[in-house]
Amino acid sequence: MIPKKIHYIWLGNKPLDKVSWQCIESWRKILPDYEIICWSDEECLEMIEKNAYAKEAYERRKYAFVSDYLRLYILFSGGYIWTQM
Repeated sequence: MIPKKIHYIWLGNKPLDKVSWQCIESWRKILPDYEIICWSDEECLEMIEKNAYAKEAYERRKYAFVSDYLRLYILFSGGYIWTQM
């Protein structure tokens, strides 16, 4: 069974935009029994450091590339529902 967890990654120092916040709030309303997990820079730095490609992309602020790597890393570790922000 797939765990009732929804993951998303938000890297960089920009705050979430209005549409992203609306999406998150809709998940909370429609899926109240799901845990919504945000992976920010703090939570991801250890994973990023394990991969030279991800580390270089992060240092260059190529967050879309880093997110691709992290998404697979996180999904492989637990098999969750993923959403693109």
